[in-house]
Amino acid sequence: MKHNEQYFNTTCQTGEDLKKYTSNAKAQSGIILELFKKHKRQMTPSEVWVNAFDVDSVPLTSIRRAINTLTSEGLLRKTIKTKTGLYGRPEYYWELPSNTGNSSEK
Repeated sequence: MKHNEQYFNTTCQTGEDLKKYTSNAKAQSGIILELFKKHKRQMTPSEVWVNAFDVDSVPLTSIRRAINTLTSEGLLRKTIKTKTGLYGRPEYYWELPSNTGNSSEK
């Protein structure tokens, strides 16, 4: 299912702000997808966040949003494997779908 909405405009932004937020969301998704392609391994949202972003300026929720959007687009796949995340709760691993060259197991 192609979804193509990277930024969810829940605060009714318009004009230049909306363009900026949409552009930032698309860029985050691109960085995340490239990170998975480069490392060819499973990662949690927290691992993506600390390894690819300035954690003081990019919220973890933005990374989770981007990962879920990429999953909806079929570009990432959620595994059944979890680990304890940064906040002490289980966090799932994601990976590239096997048809993109990543053959790691769940």
